[in-house]
Amino acid sequence: MAALIDRGRVEATFANKLSRLNSRHRKELESLLGNPPNIDSVPEAFWQRVEDETSELVASMLILIFIASSTQHGGNASDSQRQAQTYGTQRAAQIARIHRRESARKLRAFAERTSKKIANKRRQNQRRVERAQSRIARTQEKLRATLADQKSADDGVKAERLRREINDAKATLEKAAREKTPKVLKKEIRSATIDAFGPDRANRVATTGTTQAASAGSEFAIQQTVGFSEADMWFTENDERVCPVCAPLHGTFRRVWSQQFPNGPPAHSPGSYPIDAPCRCWISYENEKLSRDDKVRFKKLLKQAQQRGDTTKPFPARPGDPVGKL
Repeated sequence: MAALIDRGRVEATFANKLSRLNSRHRKELESLLGNPPNIDSVPEAFWQRVEDETSELVASMLILIFIASSTQHGGNASDSQRQAQTYGTQRAAQIARIHRRESARKLRAFAERTSKKIANKRRQNQRRVERAQSRIARTQEKLRATLADQKSADDGVKAERLRREINDAKATLEKAAREKTPKVLKKEIRSATIDAFGPDRANRVATTGTTQAASAGSEFAIQQTVGFSEADMWFTENDERVCPVCAPLHGTFRRVWSQQFPNGPPAHSPGSYPIDAPCRCWISYENEKLSRDDKVRFKKLLKQAQQRGDTTKPFPARPGDPVGKL
């Protein structure tokens, strides 16, 4: 069977819900950061609420997608619902923790960069003050010497020029003294918060989250019904957006891709953050292609094997049929 039915609509709904939540978190974060931005001014309660609300929303979507995928592949409705609750809650909690950690890391890095820029501006301003003070002192000394030895009109012109230099240096000094702590442009803060809580992140989390839940649901259903086959084939969308990890898996059998990713798509380790390369892969199950009579026979053989405690799945005898594991 093909990928999740109506995946585009499901994924868009997921992304829209998460994007709205992120937007609310982003606006609150901008207020808490202040200007200049200080990540330490953001209370722990905010980050905990981000994690909790994100986990709740993501879990609701993962559960629905898991159930839809499982029933699409013939899974029992009640069993699918129970398994979906466990899967969705655990996976959403993991995604929310990583989202919180990565968002805080991005904002801290931005605040630190900004702090360095402000410190540099302060040092530059201090150097301007010191140069102006030194210039005033030197010019005043020259002016006193010129006035003391004034003998011609040229000396008067020179004295006037020195007075102007002193006034210019004093103006520079007054301007530097009036400068307050440099402010950060609002668009810079907005850009940083959008990077952590913007629609792009929501879209990528929704894309891979949909793949994860759909894959988990289909794997659960297939294992409970017709069983896995070593000929189950991994498919990518086979376009320019496919990541370099998934690209070589396109068209490979379970005996190949399961060595690295035994749970199927997405091709990410469990602890990785699923946004760097949004995954849209899916599995085509060989045993779903069996005839109706073959499926009935297969279920009977599978039940007998399970009663014997045999973990090796007996497939219906067909030319070239591979043997997989439960």
